[in-house]
Amino acid sequence: MPPEPPVCELASQIAVFRSEPTLENSRPWLGYSSFAARAWVLSASAILIAASAMSLGEHRAVYFPGFAQKVPETCAAYRFFGVNCPGCGLTRTFIHAAQGEIAAAIELNPVGLLVFAFTAIQIPIGFCQLCFSHHGRLLERWPRWNEWGMGCLLCALCIQWLLRLVLERFS
Repeated sequence: MPPEPPVCELASQIAVFRSEPTLENSRPWLGYSSFAARAWVLSASAILIAASAMSLGEHRAVYFPGFAQKVPETCAAYRFFGVNCPGCGLTRTFIHAAQGEIAAAIELNPVGLLVFAFTAIQIPIGFCQLCFSHHGRLLERWPRWNEWGMGCLLCALCIQWLLRLVLERFS
C-alpha cells in the first residue's frame, strides 16, 4: 500500500485545483480535450454531409440518396401524439440550408437556421482547438461560449414552439 500524502499537501493540491480552472478541470463533464474537439468536428461534419446528401419528399418525408424508402419519422411527439415538438422541422431545415434553400429553411423552422449555423461553426472552431491546443489558454473560453450558445438556441427553439402553438390556437 503506498504511503498517504500529508494532509496539508493534499489540501494544497485541492486548493490549486479549485483556484486555477483550466479546460480539463473547469468543466469535467464536458471533457473538452483534443478528443472532444475531434468529436465535435467529426459529428458536425457528418451532420452537414448527411444533410446535404438527403432529399425531401411530400409531407415531412426525408430520403437518403439511392434509397426509395423514406427515413422513419424521428419526432416521437409527432409520431405518437400528432403534435410538433420544439425541434420539429430541424432535419428538413438542415437539408434545405445545406442545399442553399434558405427561404424554405426559414419557413420550416426559423431558429433551425441558427442551429445549422451553430453546427457549421463547430468545424472551424474544433480545428482551431486541435491546432492551437498546445498554446494553452488560446481557446479556453470556447467551451463556455459553446454551452451558452447551445442553451440560448434551446431556449429560442422552445419560445418559437410556444409562439407557434399560441398562433395556431388563435388563428
